[in-house]
Amino acid sequence: MNRQEPVNEAYLPLFFRANSSGRKIAVTVDDCDDIENLRRIIRIFERCGAGLTLFPIGYTFSLPGMPDLLRHCVFEKGYEIENHTMNHARIFRLPETEMAREIWEQGSELDRILGISYRQRFFRLMGGDGITDRRTHNYLDQLGFAGIAGWSCCGSDMDSERIRNQLCPGTVFLFHTTDGDVRKLEEFLPFAVSRGYRPVALNELFGFAPNETGPYRARVMPAPRAYEEDYRTCSLGDYTWNTRRMQERLMALNLLEIDDGRPTGYYGKLTAAAVRRFQELQGLPATGVADAATQKRLLCPDSGREAR
Repeated sequence: MNRQEPVNEAYLPLFFRANSSGRKIAVTVDDCDDIENLRRIIRIFERCGAGLTLFPIGYTFSLPGMPDLLRHCVFEKGYEIENHTMNHARIFRLPETEMAREIWEQGSELDRILGISYRQRFFRLMGGDGITDRRTHNYLDQLGFAGIAGWSCCGSDMDSERIRNQLCPGTVFLFHTTDGDVRKLEEFLPFAVSRGYRPVALNELFGFAPNETGPYRARVMPAPRAYEEDYRTCSLGDYTWNTRRMQERLMALNLLEIDDGRPTGYYGKLTAAAVRRFQELQGLPATGVADAATQKRLLCPDSGREAR
């Protein structure tokens, strides 16, 4: 399959790079919060006859001219518009209903603007953080998403030469609507086409049909369905809801101090040290890695009775 398989059936696939035998790539543009630069980017793709996938933040839909521009992209150019949350939120930190609303409202507002039912297939997290959040996978699956879209090359973080060096079949490129990224795309896209590459939308790159459409109808956001907690291991570098929950408990047990007093959901060195101390107090292997046994002990109502 042209994707990274999920860790288990409870998780959707993660799409970073396609196993493409032909010279196909995908160029994606995130946020779309500068509409004039977005117009410039669209003209670049039109000149090159290239496919494009946009991941706009939902609040940008209210920018003057954005609804018409999005309708142009979908109905006249056949570009693909996918989901990047309503408010650019780090949803792995949010309570479940708020997490779900960030996903639902972006798609719902896009439907209203387009005047159709437009079934999005890919979801992209802010910064790619929270990619193992079981709640997010559960709700995306409930809404019919195919998976979470990552990227194999972030053009926003590279100079033009490095971007060109990343050109190979199946690469997913990520850009934003900044002045610098517009200049990079003005150079990179014609270069890729001149080398025989065909930039396509994510659906085509990963072997899907175009996003389905149907008559517009207003819908009520469905509540997240029940799911079985995974308690997958959390360790350094992870961004997860369970890390946030553990931080709350560790702070309540006076084992962890965070500068502004608010859990971050990021499993850093301070969190690892606090977990290690908790494990020592509970007679668990003091690894600083929160395995299933540690999480269950820490997150259950009676956890921490031995902590001092």
